[in-house]
Amino acid sequence: MKKSIFITGATGLIGTYLLKEMIENKNVDRIFLLCRKQNDDTGLLRMYSLER
Repeated sequence: MKKSIFITGATGLIGTYLLKEMIENKNVDRIFLLCRKQNDDTGLLRMYSLER
């Protein structure tokens, strides 16, 4: 059975590490991220910067 994961603080040090681990985990079907923003543009930029 695959899982859905919700990560808060995904752009921080620990959140980034956890996100990479969850992406590689074969038992995780979906990952939802909560990202803090100052405006709409910075929120999207923070999310896209996770693709490092």
